[in-house]
Amino acid sequence: MKTDIHLAAEEHLFDVHRMMREAFEEYRNLVVPSSAVTEPLDQLLNAYRSGEEQAILCLVDGVPAGSVRFKLKGQALYFSRLSVKPEKRGKGLAKAMLAWLENYAKDYEIKKIECLVRAELPENIQLYESIGFQVTKTEVATNPNGFSVPVATMEKYLNCEEFAIIFDMDGTLFQTDKILETALHDTFEYLRERELWSKKTPIDTYRKIIGVPLPDVWATLLPNQPVTVRNKANEIFHEQLIRHIQEGNGALYPNTIEMLQSLKEKGYELIIASNGQTAYLQAIVSYYRLDCWVTQTFSIERIATMKKSDLVAAIKKKYGITKGAVVGDRLSDIEAAKCNGFLAIGCRFEFAQEDELAQADYVINDLLELLPIVQKA
Repeated sequence: MKTDIHLAAEEHLFDVHRMMREAFEEYRNLVVPSSAVTEPLDQLLNAYRSGEEQAILCLVDGVPAGSVRFKLKGQALYFSRLSVKPEKRGKGLAKAMLAWLENYAKDYEIKKIECLVRAELPENIQLYESIGFQVTKTEVATNPNGFSVPVATMEKYLNCEEFAIIFDMDGTLFQTDKILETALHDTFEYLRERELWSKKTPIDTYRKIIGVPLPDVWATLLPNQPVTVRNKANEIFHEQLIRHIQEGNGALYPNTIEMLQSLKEKGYELIIASNGQTAYLQAIVSYYRLDCWVTQTFSIERIATMKKSDLVAAIKKKYGITKGAVVGDRLSDIEAAKCNGFLAIGCRFEFAQEDELAQADYVINDLLELLPIVQKA
């Protein structure tokens, strides 16, 4: 069996459309039939002629056997209508077409491919999962015929061939101490007003544990209070932190922007992984426009174990990272690097402790010292 997969020219679109109609015919009798079975050829032609969409055609021994349509969507390649003629299934044609799309994406330096899958078709979801796709969102969408259907967004990040650098946030990129004391005072004043706290604000205690997961923070600061009070304190604390960030009372460490820009220009993949909450991290990223250089920011909230090493492992898997470094100021950052086979780079900033930094592969006193280290790695 000789298989040939290539970009479809306009004269091939009739075959692309025919492959789709034949492949999706089995979904005509669903409660909400697939819109593919009624999509007119003109719709495909118009999308192609406008440059909105492209297609590939799969030939087996010179005869059309499958097709798929795709378009570039931001920083991702989005594909749809993956189709294999019923009599040609079980021969690996769908996976071959997806592999073709992956290579196409890599040629254009696209790092993610994605699609929508009907949630009621678990066999299709399993097909994509078998080759590295993950469900990242489920929702009810409106199809081209105007019907509501439950769908799953599935994504696959292509192997990150660049050296990836995973940064901690607090005490590494962001000077948390600029807003920490005021926000913590506001929080404990709230507790004092409600007779839930009578002592002074435990600033010194918090400085010793900054960077640990939040449940541990509040268990340490409020050891004799129930979880409901700890959760409320955490809520007030983060409201105050975010307010101070948005009012410009915080600051990045010196040379943060210069360092990120320099690393990005040299092709490094930059990611943030923090024990902070998602809303707090997003406030920092948005205010300082860190997403100009950082691919994605991850909160420990994504991980059931609340362990930084597991968060970094999830990032490593998602992006297919083969070589990289973790940059941070606490032992959890250093351990996360070593558990995942990455370089551990410690930051000797406000909250760092020398006994923890001693376990890092390198220690820096300024973020500009980072570039020559990773260039040698």
